[in-house]
Amino acid sequence: MDGCAFNGSPQSPIAAQPSTPTTPLSLEAHTGSEASHARSKRCVRSRTASVPRTGERAPPRRSRQGRPRIRVRSMGKYPFMACSNKYLHENEAHLSKSTLAEYERKLRYLGRRSTEDKKKGVFQMLHERGAITTENPYHMTESDMRAFLLWMRDEKHLDNDTQTKYIGLLKQLLLWANNPVLERMHQKRQLPKRVSKEVKTLSENDIWRVIDAAKRIEGWRGIVATFLSVVYPFTGLRPSELRQARIIDLDTTKWELFVAHPKGDGKYGVKRTVPVLPPARPYVFEYLRQRSEYLAKYGIPENQCEQLIPRFVRGRNETAYFSLTALHVLKYEIEAIAGIPFKLKTFRATYGQMLKDKGANIEHISKLMGHHTTTTTETYYARVKDRAAFDGVNQVWEDQALKVNSPPDKNKNAPPIYQ
Repeated sequence: MDGCAFNGSPQSPIAAQPSTPTTPLSLEAHTGSEASHARSKRCVRSRTASVPRTGERAPPRRSRQGRPRIRVRSMGKYPFMACSNKYLHENEAHLSKSTLAEYERKLRYLGRRSTEDKKKGVFQMLHERGAITTENPYHMTESDMRAFLLWMRDEKHLDNDTQTKYIGLLKQLLLWANNPVLERMHQKRQLPKRVSKEVKTLSENDIWRVIDAAKRIEGWRGIVATFLSVVYPFTGLRPSELRQARIIDLDTTKWELFVAHPKGDGKYGVKRTVPVLPPARPYVFEYLRQRSEYLAKYGIPENQCEQLIPRFVRGRNETAYFSLTALHVLKYEIEAIAGIPFKLKTFRATYGQMLKDKGANIEHISKLMGHHTTTTTETYYARVKDRAAFDGVNQVWEDQALKVNSPPDKNKNAPPIYQ
């Protein structure tokens, strides 16, 4: 019967299927499982993408707002010195050796003075006191800079000029580290200003006392000391410019000296020619004669010695330039004999001030001293003295008074100068 087949007889196709009942899934449950599976796949993919391969750098993580997190590499135990050394290394190409040495000395004083004796630098000391929050130039704040300014103000041996130099160098370092904190404080006028100080010079009487003291030094060193004491104040050369001068640079016919190695040689320095003033000329002649005797003593022909101020090198049978340290040693000996404290650069300021006092044009003085503008000359080397300013004003007043009290002019219609 057809009805028996429909009701589950052995011939029914429904009966051939398994009789275990199955529970069908709802539409909502199916949709939820797919969403959960998709989320898990995204999480696995994101974790896999965030793990860098060997040798690759991990990409910056992003916060919920989409701003990348800045990862700052650790600067080690001494972050200030690590940053300073990198700064000096990158600026080595366009800075002279003397400038690099000066910057390194000042930055080491601020960061860490010495590795051997374990002396602490300024920022290390301030950090241990709790005055600043960090020694890392990348993260220094205005409060840290104010603590540093207060420390400099309390230090008695740091004058205004030294403080402004430290601030200027520190500003360069922080700008290199993309930290314009000192630049912002400068715009707010929160940094100390440079105060012009008195130009230290030697009087003409002191110059001749120094020359007499140099003559007391025996041997070739005494001859060189006398030559330096005469030429420096009457040419205005820098210590290194005369030290590196060649014999062919001196012209005793025109009495000129060519500066072949000026300050900033090969970068921003400009070669120039300076006159040898009359008071130094007899001493130059005497020095050249003694220089010939010195070279003949060691059997060195004059045409094979290029140095204006030679130094015989034992063992190599040749001459070399005097070192800057040797010149400073000579200066200390002259200073002890004369009893007059001075520096080698004091001769340069003396040269500019003497020319200014004798009525030379400030532009001419600036040109001879190798300055690009007269501002440097007037600030550090040649300035009108107080006595000269008083006398000049009084002289103008007296000249005007003479004109008023002079006999009347034939032209009666001429107006008076003042009433």
